[in-house]
Amino acid sequence: MPQIKNIAIIGAGSAGLIAAYELKNAGLKFTIFEQRDCVGGIWAIQPLSKIPDARDNLNGIFSPTYPSLRCNLPKCCMDLPGLPFPKKAREFPDHTEVLTHIKQFAQQHKLQPYISFNHQFQGVELIRNPVHSGKKWRCITQPENNLLFDGVILCTSRFGCPVIPGSIKNLDQFMGKLEHSLSYREPSPYKNKRVALLGTGPSGEDLSREISQSANRVFVCAHHGSRTFLLPEKGFYGARKNISRHGNVVACYDKNLILENGHSLENIDIFILCTGYKPSNKMISAFPKISSLSYKENNNNFYLSIFHPEYPELSAMGLQAAVAPFILYPYQAKAIQQQLQGVLKLPTTTQMIFAAKYTHLSLMGRNNFSERIQLGKQYLHQLSVLTRSQTFPTQSFKAFDKTKLHRHSYPETYRDQPFG
Repeated sequence: MPQIKNIAIIGAGSAGLIAAYELKNAGLKFTIFEQRDCVGGIWAIQPLSKIPDARDNLNGIFSPTYPSLRCNLPKCCMDLPGLPFPKKAREFPDHTEVLTHIKQFAQQHKLQPYISFNHQFQGVELIRNPVHSGKKWRCITQPENNLLFDGVILCTSRFGCPVIPGSIKNLDQFMGKLEHSLSYREPSPYKNKRVALLGTGPSGEDLSREISQSANRVFVCAHHGSRTFLLPEKGFYGARKNISRHGNVVACYDKNLILENGHSLENIDIFILCTGYKPSNKMISAFPKISSLSYKENNNNFYLSIFHPEYPELSAMGLQAAVAPFILYPYQAKAIQQQLQGVLKLPTTTQMIFAAKYTHLSLMGRNNFSERIQLGKQYLHQLSVLTRSQTFPTQSFKAFDKTKLHRHSYPETYRDQPFG
C-alpha cells in the first residue's frame, strides 16, 4: 500500500494538535483547518455579548469555557504527548493553565505553520482519478482552499453541540429564559433570580455553586442520565445556603417546572440545561453517509468510534465519551496514523459496518461514573492492543478513583484541598 502523502485535520484544539504530532512524527504531510483565529479549541474562551436562549440558534458558540473554570480532574490526567503538565501548576488547573499548556505543545513541535486559521469546515467531496482508479478528497472550507487530500481527520470536539432534552413536556413553552451551560460565562446575570439547573455532573455542580453567589435561590435537578458527580446533599447547602437538590424535571408550564414526584418549582426566572454534549450531527454528516445505516442521535456509526467503515481514510477523534479527552486522544491519533500508513489492518467493510451499527449507547456518556471508568479501560486496552505501541495509563485511572473520593470529602473546595 503506498504511503498516504497529505492529510487534512479539522480543528486546532488538543485533538487536532495531537493528531498533527503523530502525523508529523510519521513523516506525513498535513494541513490543519481551524475555524477560529487561535489554537486551543474549547479551552480558548469565546466572549459573548449576551447569553442566548437555548431555543434560539446556538451554532455560533464554539466553547463552553468560562473565566472561573477549573478542571475536575488532576493535572496528571491532562498531560500531552512528550509534554507533562508543569509541576508548578495547581493540582486542578484552571482553563488558562490548560490553554498555555496546549500552546506550548504546538510551539514545541512547531505545528503553527501547518494551521490555516479562520477556515470554517463545511464538508468533504470525493474526487476520483479516472486514469489511476485512485481517489482524493476535497476539503470544503470557507474561505475556499485549492488542496486535495488523501484523508481527513475530524477533530471538532464533542463539547460544542449541546444536548437539549426531548423528554420534558412543553419545554419550548417555558415562559422564563432557557439556557444551556454552553453559554454560561459568569454569575452576575443571575442576581436576585430564581434559577434552576438540570444536571448533576461537573457543569451542574460547578455552575450552581457559582450562580448561588448572585441568585436568590438555586434548584439543582438530577435528570436520569446525569452522573452522581458529588454525593447528593440534603436541605439547603452552598456558601449562602440557598441551593437545594431535586429530582428530574418532566414538564413545564408558565414559569414553573414539574418534577417527577409531582411537586413543582415555581416562578423560575432562568432554567439552565447542564445536560452535556453530543458529537455534532452536522460535522459527522459532512462525511459520506454509511450504506445501510441511518444516523441516530446517540450512535456515531464509526468503527471503534474512529474510522468511517467504507472510507477508513476518513476518521474522527473524540466521538466517544468514556475516557477523559487528554488521555483518549493519543490512543486514537496513533491508531489513525498507523491506519493511514497501512500498519494497522482493519476488518472488512461489512464487518466494520456491523460493529458500528451496534456501538453501545454507553460510550456516548449516558451512564454513571463507575461504568464510564470501566468502559474507558476496555476501550483504551483495545486500542493499545491494536496499535502495539501504547502503555496503558494505569496511574490516570487510579487518579480517577482517588479524585472521586476527594470530591465527596470536600464538595465545595476539593480543588484547593491537599491532594497527595
